[in-house]
Amino acid sequence: MNTVAKIPCIDIIPYYPFCEQSSFGPTWHTVNDDMAHIDKSTLQAVGQTVIQVLFSEK
Repeated sequence: MNTVAKIPCIDIIPYYPFCEQSSFGPTWHTVNDDMAHIDKSTLQAVGQTVIQVLFSEK
């Protein structure tokens, strides 16, 4: 929950438990953190999940 605007939110970040740099992956918050490092199928799955949640919430 965004504590200032009171907006429900979620971080959609992959988890890399064995990455030495960060558990969020080797490019997270670096100059290499760009769209080239996002898997298209993962992004599609996230998008479909968000759409499903939005349209099923009452």
